[in-house]
Amino acid sequence: MYKEPVEYLKHIRDESSYIPSVIKSDKTPEQMKNSMWFLLLPLLLIGCKKENNVIPDYRDKFIGDYKCSKTGVYHCGDSTFYYDTTVIIAITKANDSLINILDVALNISANGEFGGGLYPVPAYHGFGGYFINDSVFFNTYIGGLGCFTSLNYKGKKISQD
Repeated sequence: MYKEPVEYLKHIRDESSYIPSVIKSDKTPEQMKNSMWFLLLPLLLIGCKKENNVIPDYRDKFIGDYKCSKTGVYHCGDSTFYYDTTVIIAITKANDSLINILDVALNISANGEFGGGLYPVPAYHGFGGYFINDSVFFNTYIGGLGCFTSLNYKGKKISQD
């Protein structure tokens, strides 16, 4: 005397406590398939969340306005003029890897060093410096053949661009 397993289980245990709801469901296979999609779709959408792959620009910490002490000398022949004043220097981003200081676009490293060496840009024989925390230090040298200007800048950031 063979009985179907479901029929046999009905006699052993209470139907509502033992038989899974899928066995006693009156839904059609198509309705069950739709129910599964309804449950799985939110999981797929959450699992497919797009990653934020934006690489931070290391130059952002350097740009802004700096209040600088400008010291130095202009010398030509027998004339010499000394600089000792305070100026506001705007440092901005240029292109995708440069910064603008004064009238010059310079490469800057991730640790804050820029310019350096002889003729880093055509207008200057020397232009170089560095950032430390919220301060900037740089010098410029223009001239030759008897006349030159050598300037030093030391500044502290006063605003973020």
